[in-house]
Amino acid sequence: LLNAGPHHSRGNLYDAQQQSLDFICFGRKPEEWPAGPLDVAGIPELNVYRGTTAPQLQVLDVRSAS
Repeated sequence: LLNAGPHHSRGNLYDAQQQSLDFICFGRKPEEWPAGPLDVAGIPELNVYRGTTAPQLQVLDVRSAS
């Protein structure tokens, strides 16, 4: 997890098969994330940055997996 501004985080999420997806999470700093594994709810979107388009997940909520 990385800081993405003073109150946000970004990074990569991995599934059970180790496939990854970039994410952005507004309003939650990296130190506020629970320990993994995680249940994540979010909105898939395309991130356009400096002429490059890549899929990412905008995380809306996250919790420790049960």
